[in-house]
Amino acid sequence: MTYHPTRRFPLLVVVLTLLGGHGCAATLGARDPAPGAEAPLPMAYLVGEVTPRSATLWARCGDAEEIIVDIAPGSDGALHAPVDIGRDRTARLALTALEPDTRYRYTIWCRGVTTRAPAVGTFKTPPLAEERKPVRFAWVGDVGGQNACRDRDRGYLPFQGVWSALPDFLIALGDMIYADDPCLARGRYGNDQIAGPTAPAHSLEEFRALWRYARADPFSQRAFAATSTYAIWDDHEITNDAGPKHDSVPWKPWQHLMPAAREAFLDYNPIATGDRLYRNVRWGKHLEVFILDTRSYRDANGARDDDDKTMLGAEQKAWLLEALEASNATWKVIVSSVPISIPTGSPEIGRDGWANFDGNLGFENELTEILRAIQRLTKRQVVWITTDVHFGAAIRYVPFADDSDFVFHEIITGPLNSGIFPIHDLDPTFNPQRLYMHAPARAEDVVTYADALRWYNFGTIEIDEAGSLVARIVEASGKPAFELPLRP
Repeated sequence: MTYHPTRRFPLLVVVLTLLGGHGCAATLGARDPAPGAEAPLPMAYLVGEVTPRSATLWARCGDAEEIIVDIAPGSDGALHAPVDIGRDRTARLALTALEPDTRYRYTIWCRGVTTRAPAVGTFKTPPLAEERKPVRFAWVGDVGGQNACRDRDRGYLPFQGVWSALPDFLIALGDMIYADDPCLARGRYGNDQIAGPTAPAHSLEEFRALWRYARADPFSQRAFAATSTYAIWDDHEITNDAGPKHDSVPWKPWQHLMPAAREAFLDYNPIATGDRLYRNVRWGKHLEVFILDTRSYRDANGARDDDDKTMLGAEQKAWLLEALEASNATWKVIVSSVPISIPTGSPEIGRDGWANFDGNLGFENELTEILRAIQRLTKRQVVWITTDVHFGAAIRYVPFADDSDFVFHEIITGPLNSGIFPIHDLDPTFNPQRLYMHAPARAEDVVTYADALRWYNFGTIEIDEAGSLVARIVEASGKPAFELPLRP
């Protein structure tokens, strides 16, 4: 549906849930503010969890007392939301009565501070499930780890490439902060950086401070303001290789980090399903996205991979299998923060991803069950998108010898802005064929920030009206490094 600036729809219903944050300024446009409205110097905002009829706007405005929002087309007047001081001074607005397949523009002012410049953003609602419409989305992961943080002059510059890709929506696919890594004034690759808050984080306030640091970056704010976002966490929003059975630090084994880390994550990322982070997103006839939570329910990484070992937990796995079977989308994209055949973790402590590799400590039995269920589907065109391993790759799988026609692909991206660590090993269980790898030969080959920018990357998937799909690994500059066309 075409964007009509003068078209009016029924007044949007607003439900307010107030959360915590701190942020940055990124004014994409300006007009005279609403009467009595004022905006602060620091501002962070984004729209998330968009459906054909609804969306959630999240914002923080420094020391503002309330936010004032105008949305077009839609409301006949400004929408107001007070700021909750007890939840780190942020607010959420649940927007309903939206129109499907429509581009919206919103403007935010912040009352109670001195600066008057408004902030502007846009987002698009999905078409209905029966509509054969094109779609383009991007995904990113691995931001601010291993002391590769916000450059003093350029910030998280790779987000500029994400912004230039003009996605209909963005998936923040985990490790969007590194709660276990400090950001120092001199970066991993020799550049001057904006120093970050205390890390490793052990308290709610420390986790929130790291999210404030991330949200204060102007390049990432520009990207978030230009589209909508669906977010999921991975281990570094908590601690390395985290799960319920290994989320503490050696000197405080009684203190679990996941509750505080989850609260901070939910403070800074609007999730439509509340505390349940896994969910699915439909975008027209050709696309359904299944976002997995690989952290909240997993067994210990060091447990043996028998029939009962789980990464997803029984309830989430049942949801996934039922949702996949119910979906009539041309393409099913599964979002997994951990990779399939790239070995992660260690053989001594336990594997963190799906692969067992050189032992029996991964999660391959559960993945086999999922892949067998997909194999039985009438429409089994599946692409997995993953991050976590700090290099890009495209892998083709023919997982079962009894069905050579069952083929799927995994597109791995990252880091967007972190340390770079190529892994050349592949677990052979599901018969992987590496089609492309975006990485230097060795981690030691990356010496300067300019070297790192060459290898920083993110992913995009584009589906046309006929259902043909193109997956890309894109350099930080916005230039495609690899392209994989797939036909339905």
